[in-house]
Amino acid sequence: MFARALRPSLGGRGFASRLSGRLAAGMPGRRFQPQLESLEDRRLLTVALASHLSLYLAPTSDTGIFGDNLTNRTRPAFFGSATPLENVGLYEGSKLLGHAITDEDGTFNVSPTAALSDGEHALIAMSLDAKTSAIPTSPTLLVGIDTTAPATPANLQLEGGIQGSNVTNQSKPTVSGLADSGTFVSIFDGSVLLGTTVADAQSHWQFTVPNDLSDGVHAFSAKSIDIAGNVSPSSQVLSVTVMTAAPAAPSELALAPASDTNPVGDQHTTVLQPTITGLAPANTTVTLWDGGTNVGLSPVDGSGNWSVKIGNDLSVGTHTFTATATDLANQTSVPSAPLLLVIDPVPGNPEPGTNGGPGSGEGQSKTLTVGVTGPDVGVPGQTLAFTLDVGGAAALTGLAIQVHWGDGSSDTYYPNTGSNVPVTHLYSHNGTFHIQVDAHDQAADHGTAEHLVDEVFAAALEPDPNHPNKTFLFLGGTPGDDAFDLSVHKATGAIDVWRNGVNEGSFMPTGGLGYLLFGQGGIDQVHETII
Repeated sequence: MFARALRPSLGGRGFASRLSGRLAAGMPGRRFQPQLESLEDRRLLTVALASHLSLYLAPTSDTGIFGDNLTNRTRPAFFGSATPLENVGLYEGSKLLGHAITDEDGTFNVSPTAALSDGEHALIAMSLDAKTSAIPTSPTLLVGIDTTAPATPANLQLEGGIQGSNVTNQSKPTVSGLADSGTFVSIFDGSVLLGTTVADAQSHWQFTVPNDLSDGVHAFSAKSIDIAGNVSPSSQVLSVTVMTAAPAAPSELALAPASDTNPVGDQHTTVLQPTITGLAPANTTVTLWDGGTNVGLSPVDGSGNWSVKIGNDLSVGTHTFTATATDLANQTSVPSAPLLLVIDPVPGNPEPGTNGGPGSGEGQSKTLTVGVTGPDVGVPGQTLAFTLDVGGAAALTGLAIQVHWGDGSSDTYYPNTGSNVPVTHLYSHNGTFHIQVDAHDQAADHGTAEHLVDEVFAAALEPDPNHPNKTFLFLGGTPGDDAFDLSVHKATGAIDVWRNGVNEGSFMPTGGLGYLLFGQGGIDQVHETII
């Protein structure tokens, strides 16, 4: 902190104490007459008066950097010290700029009566009451007047924007620009001051936001401040979009009506280059995947709609489509829920792997060996994965596998091989489901297999691993948002379970774990009520 002594003491070999007593004794009113005993006392008084006058720029007028005696005030305020009740003039050279009477403790405040021009001014304080030829004056005070504002900052830009755009996935972005060399540059987000930096010798400046910004559009602007405290006009606004959160996953994948051959709505089609539609966050780009293969891109319109027409013929059989959304900040969502689509052979056309003629093994059919492996428990809304294996024939030409899922639905697959055929299914409700698999080839070879999924549930009692022979309540979530409501009967310990408003039953856990929630995505919530 810049500081100066406001009241310097009179000095010199004990003269200050001797003189102060005489001055105090000789002050009947606003004027005083010191009792000087000799010419030597008069000489010492003249020296003392000359040495005690002081002049400083007032802090209220010291704009910009404090203590540099540079100001943008054309009539700055000054203060200083002299003898009590003395008339003191403010001079530049021989020109009297203003005057003031010191108060009883010897301090004064004075300002020029007319505006000072821009530039450097050499100022002194001078006694107007002196009766000697050696008029007391203060040391010279050099004061600079600068009222010219710096140039408006220009060329604001985002550093590291995505593909040269004003979009970033950084919550603390960096902006840069040009300003007068050596000026302080203040950066604003709207009307909020974010911080200040300094323009270098080449007039360049750069600023990194110190605190995380929220996602959305931010309006950056800059002002320059010179060392005299002059402020430039505000720069043009730089609009920056901050996007740190990945977009939501696409949803509602569906076969376009124009690609859906009869029977409509069964997720089967004979169109080899079908169109898939869906929803996604507006203004993102959707990538459609067939398994792990990228089969097309689509921009998403302002209403969230998109569609992809597959450009190459799909093979006959089952295809698992998912979609991801990528925003302007190059952030990609998690994959969507899958869409299972079966490409059926066009009637009269040969199936893949056949020559279109009748099966040479017709009338000499063999029994195929069919195997199915996969989980025997699940959760409603969870996609269960199974593997099918078919063998027992040399060629398996024109192999078709039909799976009856036990919930009233079925799917038909046309793999090119019988080994490790992946299939999936999603059960929407509780129950035990008997899966039946039928396989046949063009030579009329056939075979069957069965598999039991004995527990698909939203709530169930499971063995407690920490308490032998005891159980805990297991809650199964779906890939979406789930709301579980538990009504706990205090008297009996029974728990009534509702998931998404559907009563899943009453359960009596005996272990110490309470409940365990198995979620698959979305936002899952559990609300307990003691009754």
